[in-house]
Amino acid sequence: MPRIHTLILNDSQVQDWQSIDNLQSTFGSTLKTFKYSVAKELQNEVLALQDAVKRKLFQGRLDDRVFLIAKLEGLETLNGTPVTKQERTDAERFYLTQAIKEFGPDAKDIPAWGRLKELKEKHGTSDIVAARPSTNMTLKSKMIDISIEAPDLGAELFTISILPTAPLKLLKTKIARHLGVPTNASLILTVLEASNGERREVQVDGRATVASLELTGQDTILVVIV
Repeated sequence: MPRIHTLILNDSQVQDWQSIDNLQSTFGSTLKTFKYSVAKELQNEVLALQDAVKRKLFQGRLDDRVFLIAKLEGLETLNGTPVTKQERTDAERFYLTQAIKEFGPDAKDIPAWGRLKELKEKHGTSDIVAARPSTNMTLKSKMIDISIEAPDLGAELFTISILPTAPLKLLKTKIARHLGVPTNASLILTVLEASNGERREVQVDGRATVASLELTGQDTILVVIV
């Protein structure tokens, strides 16, 4: 098999996690860029992330990002958004936590749960196992809610939930999709600081993360399309 660095699966019939594990087995760490979209006829039934995991399906949505990053060890860019080092760590630990929660700390070689042995060796399991009785770790529990306004686009105030370690480009993508505009649209994002009313434009480039915005719970992001 040649060393393939980029793989594009648009309008794909692939929807099971085992097929993603097969990509990892085939390409290993050489696969750096992965772009995909699930065929529309397969998206009719919208599943919560946990239900999708149990049924070994992914939905072609941003919610799948954490599992795709954990399963594909070499990914540097997923659907046009860079994968940061911290995002990878969080994704792999979350994935490992879900596996332990479902199958116990000694589980291995489980269909549709690739890389388990490798990730156990990389991250360990003692702290994850110790936390299980008192902590219900979910992806949602690690997310923050960001208030968004786009008055020029006729949109009322809405909220985006996202991991602090996610790239700013992913935040921009989620905003664009909520507003129903192309993800490559020229959006200007500005933080409106609640404490003093000052505004600072967000530079969506490089590998800057959401955490770099240093938002408080009352701050708002204003969106303008140009």
